[in-house]
Amino acid sequence: EVYQRPYDPFNPVVCIDETNKQMIKEIRLPCEPSAPSGQKSNSFLGWISAWLRYRPWRASARLRPLPCPAKIPLQAQVRFLTGWSTRRPEKVDSVYIRNGVADVFMISEPLAGRRETIVTESRTALDFAEVLKYTSNVLYQRTEKIILVTDNLNTHSPASLYKAFPPKEARRLAERFEWHDIPKHGSWLDMAEIEIGVMNRQALSKPLPDLESFRQQIRAWTVNRNKEHAKINWQFKTQDARIKLARLYPIIL
Repeated sequence: EVYQRPYDPFNPVVCIDETNKQMIKEIRLPCEPSAPSGQKSNSFLGWISAWLRYRPWRASARLRPLPCPAKIPLQAQVRFLTGWSTRRPEKVDSVYIRNGVADVFMISEPLAGRRETIVTESRTALDFAEVLKYTSNVLYQRTEKIILVTDNLNTHSPASLYKAFPPKEARRLAERFEWHDIPKHGSWLDMAEIEIGVMNRQALSKPLPDLESFRQQIRAWTVNRNKEHAKINWQFKTQDARIKLARLYPIIL
């Protein structure tokens, strides 16, 4: 029913959700190739014996760490033989450093084709409270009421405001919102999920090395997306919901 309301700039429908992204810093520093244990014989029978002991078709063998003197974390190392020959096996290294996790809060107003993103280093109740305060005091300070749609997380409640702010300020902010929680296991009903999916495909398809480059990438995507005034054509109506989500609707006898 919330999504079927006509557009009202003084009572906007705003969807909020969050996601995270692993920061990946790639290092192109391959190690020296090394032969599997036992592969020392140049004879055909010796090679077959080493092949059977190595068993490269097993996932545990393919992902077995290789000896390397460099003090760099090696991830997903793969060793494979190049063919029926006695040559030493080749190796493909995917070498990177995990550089922390960045979180993105998506604030989407689907009927207006507007969205805002906030990058943080965590997504606790305090972070969510700060996002709500920014939404109320900066993005929609001239509105009468903000129709807020969030998924069913434990931090997505007015209680987060009382954890972050004094009671008077928390109550003021809580009254600025008309709260609508989507059903449990129904996060796809939050239209902010659609915006997050678009963001992941267009801006986060490649690894980013650090938080600063992540912020720049997200900001550039947000600005370009808002310039396009891209809206969401929501076609899931109440009648469809009563059929697909029949277990959530009471039966009146």
